[in-house]
Amino acid sequence: MPHHAARPSGRGFDPDAINVPMAEVRRLAAEEGGDPSRLGMIPRVYPTAAGTVENIVEALVRSERPVTRGT
Repeated sequence: MPHHAARPSGRGFDPDAINVPMAEVRRLAAEEGGDPSRLGMIPRVYPTAAGTVENIVEALVRSERPVTRGT
C-alpha cells in the first residue's frame, strides 16, 4: 500500500484506505499458513497547522473501524 493512500487530500479521512488493504494482507497471510493476528501496523499522522488533537484522535479511532467495502 502506498503511504499516500490514507491522506485526506482535502476530504474527510476514509478508514477503508487503511482497512481494506490490511484485510487483504491478513487474508493472504492466513492463506499461506501465517497468523494474521500477528500482523500490525503503525499509522503515521501528519496533521496540518489547522489540525487539532481532537481531529487526530478521531482519525485514529476511525481507522480501527471494521472494513466496510472490498474484502
